[in-house]
Amino acid sequence: MFSKMWRRRKGKGESGGFNAGSDEHAGTGAEEDEERECGAECEHEHEHEHENGNARSGAVTDTGTGTRATSAGSGADAGVGAGTGTGTAEGAGTAPTAEMEPGRPSKITRSVPSACRKGQPPEEPRRKSPLSKIIIKLTAKSKEQIKTKSNRSKKRQRMVFDLPPLTIRTLSTPLPEGKIKARYKVGLSTITITGDQYTITDPYLSGEEKERLEKVASQLLFIMPTEAARDESAFREYLEEYGIADETLYYFLRREVLGYGVFDVLMQDDKIEDITAWPDTTSVNHKDFGTLRTNISLSEQDFNRYVEKFVHMAGKSVSLYNPLLSIRLPTNDRLTVTYQREVSDKPSFSIRKFPKQPWSITSIMMLGTLTPEMAAWLMLTVKYKRAILACGPIGSGKTSLINALCSLIPADQVVVTVEDTPELRLARQNWFSFITRESTTVEEKGEIRMFDLVKHALRQPASYIIVGEVRGEEGRVWAQAIATGHGGITSLHAETPEGAIERLRSDPINVAEGALRDLSIIIIMKPLLIRRSGSVARVRRVTGIYDLSSDSGNKKVEPICLFKHDAETDTFIQVADPLSSPTARKIAESVPIEKLVEEYRLYTQFLRHLLVLGHVYPELGSHTKVTELVWELYNSGKLPDELSRLEAALVESPTTTAVGAGVGTGSVGTGTGGGCWSGIGSGSGGEVGQSQAPQNSQTDGERDTHGAAETTRKEVI
Repeated sequence: MFSKMWRRRKGKGESGGFNAGSDEHAGTGAEEDEERECGAECEHEHEHEHENGNARSGAVTDTGTGTRATSAGSGADAGVGAGTGTGTAEGAGTAPTAEMEPGRPSKITRSVPSACRKGQPPEEPRRKSPLSKIIIKLTAKSKEQIKTKSNRSKKRQRMVFDLPPLTIRTLSTPLPEGKIKARYKVGLSTITITGDQYTITDPYLSGEEKERLEKVASQLLFIMPTEAARDESAFREYLEEYGIADETLYYFLRREVLGYGVFDVLMQDDKIEDITAWPDTTSVNHKDFGTLRTNISLSEQDFNRYVEKFVHMAGKSVSLYNPLLSIRLPTNDRLTVTYQREVSDKPSFSIRKFPKQPWSITSIMMLGTLTPEMAAWLMLTVKYKRAILACGPIGSGKTSLINALCSLIPADQVVVTVEDTPELRLARQNWFSFITRESTTVEEKGEIRMFDLVKHALRQPASYIIVGEVRGEEGRVWAQAIATGHGGITSLHAETPEGAIERLRSDPINVAEGALRDLSIIIIMKPLLIRRSGSVARVRRVTGIYDLSSDSGNKKVEPICLFKHDAETDTFIQVADPLSSPTARKIAESVPIEKLVEEYRLYTQFLRHLLVLGHVYPELGSHTKVTELVWELYNSGKLPDELSRLEAALVESPTTTAVGAGVGTGSVGTGTGGGCWSGIGSGSGGEVGQSQAPQNSQTDGERDTHGAAETTRKEVI
């Protein structure tokens, strides 16, 4: 903690000034106290300043009394400087041994009484570190601001000012024993994953560097302008103004002042999906390795300070009266806080991170979550405003899939999204985004619930109503919306289609049986562990797509499986023809079945192009780009010209030969194959209900095709 204190006293001869950039030093009453303490203790160093490239050394003597001492000195490479001063009041004058750099604050050095130096050899001058110079400059700035404020005060009085402390925490612990699974950089820190341990190793800082950096940080917080505390570029310019250009120093200052402190590495790591923290331990949910323990451990007091900091960053407040909060951070991540020990034996917080870039249907397929055939059927149901329910446990990818499906909505449609945390991000103008609000009053008034927002959405000219997740009576209102002709997508926590239907029927949702018949598609998603090449990978898969039909006898809604996933082989199987499903028959009431079949084939071909070309052209994975291509596909009724150009460029590449096309016929249903470049090769499939697909990426293993197409290809992964 920076413990420098400035004092001001009223009365004649007890006030002084500090003239930055000059060779004059005016003593103050506070400095007189310090001189007397120095004479009593006889334990002070005499520091000399060496600048302007001259290595001057020598002894400095000074005499003088008075409030103001005028110094004069000279020095050469091996010279002796002398300073003299006269005055009327009691005081001590000092003489600098070297010229000060123009425009920089003068360095205040403390003269040592002869009694303190008697019998001691002169000390060798020490060169100050860059941080020392920065501290002196910031000290002058802080003192100048304090003096300005005090001059405005009508009544002068003794004042002691102590800057707030700011602790720089670094992480550097020995790596646990075991095989290293992964190692990568996040900023300047190194992440090492060993076993179930996520170890953070920060850049090295010596104890002296850390202490000086904390002093700099404490003063920066006091004099920093508001814009520098909010904008990273302004913050960097501000540090460079004071001579902090070193990347390591900037890294630590940025994460302590603008970032999340010791937790900033976890927030910056794109592979981290969830953070759960207590004072003594912190765990994360990693995309590739599941739940891992970190080497972050804090005292309960420091942990509570971090909680207060995070809540403040979100523009909210937390207290013992209101110790439970669930709010949105500036990064749009969701923060849930249990403050101190009011409702728990120890404080805690959890952060649900959301991807910086919204998911698109291309990126979902490239991960192997579903196939182009499955996505083409969902594309048809979205286009014709059929209701879709995505189900699965926490962390199964429901919201990511909903965001990808939103890119398949036609351009001229108005979309309303209702969420408790803003996770969905759409690339369209005609979009209303509604977010719930918790009460901030003692009487708990002013709360806006999901139920209120869904009712409000019905009053909008909306074509689609997208609800992030239904938990209560808002599900009943959403079901009424789709019964009145709105398109709709939402999610629900359930692991089977039967379980999802039962939850919709039961309290507190209570959807009527008649409204359930307007629900068209149930998607089941699950996180799975798949063994690949001797290792186990954590993946997300659409384990089933179900249509719904009502039995004419008891009028109950029953699920019909169209596609399912085989976990043993990590392949997808088409169980029934989606074009013969109850949903297809409902769509065919307004659209000829021939057109529906043609569109299904066209959309399958379009999505296969995205899947193959997406590995070569990363821009095709962008949510915005995919949305534009989908709109062009809907308007023209053919493959977008841009995809055709990219296809032609890839075919003409000397290292690439087109992927073959094939037709697969299974014992149940018929799949239509069409390679990314049609007409080059053919084959017949032998899998049950599967279609041949181009073997162009890791997702090809999910289809396990056995066609006899005689083609060569380029591996694009």
